[in-house]
Amino acid sequence: MRSIHYLGVIHLLLIALLIFSCGGKKDQVDTSVTQAGTTPYFYQAGADSTAPADSQLVIVSYGPQGETRGQAQIKIDFSNPLIPLTTLSDTERKNILDNFILEPVVEGNFRFLGTSTVVFQPVHSLPLSSNFRVTVAKGIRDIHGNELANELSWEFQTPLPQLQIDPYDGRLQVNIDVAIEVRSNAALDLESLEKKCSISETVSNRKVDYRLMEHEENAAENQDIGMGRIWFRYILKPDELLKKDTDYTVTISEGLKTQQGNRPLPHETTSHFKTFPPFRFLQAGFC
Repeated sequence: MRSIHYLGVIHLLLIALLIFSCGGKKDQVDTSVTQAGTTPYFYQAGADSTAPADSQLVIVSYGPQGETRGQAQIKIDFSNPLIPLTTLSDTERKNILDNFILEPVVEGNFRFLGTSTVVFQPVHSLPLSSNFRVTVAKGIRDIHGNELANELSWEFQTPLPQLQIDPYDGRLQVNIDVAIEVRSNAALDLESLEKKCSISETVSNRKVDYRLMEHEENAAENQDIGMGRIWFRYILKPDELLKKDTDYTVTISEGLKTQQGNRPLPHETTSHFKTFPPFRFLQAGFC
């Protein structure tokens, strides 16, 4: 009887083990089907790397546009990847990047940022008071061979320089041997400044001759100072003493040029000041 009981227990254990094995195999099959149906994707900002091979290649964004407020990066985003995630030779990259043009030419180069974005990396900061044109040629191909159908060209401007004149506008009691100073956050073209700047008596409009000198502490022309981090100073020294108790006007006419920019100033800058009056006794007395 005891043998029969043991045989029954063994039989039940074998049945349970068989059921468990079948269930385990079923789970493994379901899991493998789920994994086979999952596709890994690589996502690149500004583009769809999963786009069908026959999808149209277009530019989805570009900039900067209009007048910038500071140093802005030239950036073009495409709808599809232009290069694969694998490494390309320098020649292959150059062949694509040759389709991007910046005018006027500045020292630097276009480069890829990811697979679908192209940026311009200047060696030095873009000069103030400049107008730039960026052109993207048609015919660029994405990794599937789709071509950019149309050329894109747009312009943007870097900020105009800030000008200051000392003596400042409305100042009184100015010395008659004053040296007038013009300050700018961009290096000015000396010939242009001399041509556009004048000193005159406000009432009679009589011109005052002067010598123009660049301040000895000005940064070098080829020094990269970014946008507006320092001031360039220019000295206007009258050839003779100014008249006492007289109103004077310093005028910088529109069209002033900077050393590096191609965008002349479109507005006039002026400053009015008055020299001190003749010395005279107002009151005399004893304590």
